[in-house]
Amino acid sequence: MRHIVTPFILILSLILGACDGDGTDPASPAPVVRVIAPDLSIAMVDPTVTITLTVESDRNVTGVQIGNVSMVRSENFESAWVGTVSLRGGLNSFTVEPFLDGEPGARSTLTVLQASAEIVETSDVLMPYATGGHTMTTLPDDQIVMLGGSFGAGGIALPDVHVRTPGARFFSPRRPGFLEARAGHSSTLLPNNEILLLGGGTSGNVTGVGELVEHVEIVNAETGARQIPFVGAPIRRMYHSSWAFVDGASTFVTLFGGRGDVQYVPTPLLDIRSDVRTFELLNDTLFARTESIGEQIEPMAGHVTVPIDDAPQGQHRRFLTHGFRIGDVLTGRTMIFDLEPGQNPVVESAPSPASDRLRAAGVHIPGLGAALFGGRSSDGALVPGLDVYVTEADQFFSIPVIGDTTLVHRFGHHATLLSDGRIYLSGGFDEENAPLFDSEFLQITF
Repeated sequence: MRHIVTPFILILSLILGACDGDGTDPASPAPVVRVIAPDLSIAMVDPTVTITLTVESDRNVTGVQIGNVSMVRSENFESAWVGTVSLRGGLNSFTVEPFLDGEPGARSTLTVLQASAEIVETSDVLMPYATGGHTMTTLPDDQIVMLGGSFGAGGIALPDVHVRTPGARFFSPRRPGFLEARAGHSSTLLPNNEILLLGGGTSGNVTGVGELVEHVEIVNAETGARQIPFVGAPIRRMYHSSWAFVDGASTFVTLFGGRGDVQYVPTPLLDIRSDVRTFELLNDTLFARTESIGEQIEPMAGHVTVPIDDAPQGQHRRFLTHGFRIGDVLTGRTMIFDLEPGQNPVVESAPSPASDRLRAAGVHIPGLGAALFGGRSSDGALVPGLDVYVTEADQFFSIPVIGDTTLVHRFGHHATLLSDGRIYLSGGFDEENAPLFDSEFLQITF
């Protein structure tokens, strides 16, 4: 079996195909295939799956074949057909071919992904303290850099830099820390393995624009944090998302959404930002390449953005963003951002998961797409488990976790991918907004 990141199980999705013309009457509508069981939005683990489906047609359905398996009439569902197919690890596609009055009808495609997920390690002493709203960044040598965060969902922010070296029992502090404490910031890994730190607030729940952190810092895993020059209208946002593209000597960074200054002039105004801004890091100076307020997309804060293409670090061009569109009511929203270096992204809508998530953790799954963990629902309840967006299917699937250990319910936590394929989930807040120590390491096998 091959290994990839995080807890995952079996994914099923039905994609109806067009008529292939084999013996089908052009005047008759194509038959409609509906799967009764299992629930195709939930993953399963077994190497075989028994599928029950119906075929709706104006003609008499005399048989159904799925892959090389001839289905039989169901004893439990009227007008339904049942068949069991074998699965291999990874993505499986089966042709569903109904026979109408003994003749082949229009075909459909049934897509099945077999996978499993497990929590392989947990700890409540690995992190130096309980916190959320922080970031964790994995370096190519598997060092993990922990930055900032806050004590409690609305608590005072932290100015600290901590690093865990491979195999170490704990995170260790690095000095100096930040010039000013921050939570809800973004961290971008640079080509030289340093980390660009942007935005954030001096607490988890700022009450004015003056509590947003404007200066720009770079963090080195050995020498701590340092401030660098910035040119342009200041960065005034937190709980935003960011992504980067490396082009020669320049690194372009795009920021989207967040809670911040939505007006700048004539006076600052704290609200939910809906714009994207692009910046260029060149020779240790960050230049704003757009105005103080960029192109309008959606008013979102507390969302998560994850690359979904398999490009190398710094070369990703396609990103998935999920969270709530924040306005008079909270509305779940998922978007795909297509990036061109130094330009505003092209944005398209995408399906949302079964449970929309605010302040979830997210991570790229190579060869598959993206996984989202935890978060809060629109009514404030914690969302359990995880959802996986499969790029090829353009769909989210709810993924149960196998084994005796379940995922900690939390929001405001962070997910990062390690070189061995595990995903490290850290910190966050519980249902009472208290900070958590919890660390979980997850593995997907498929």
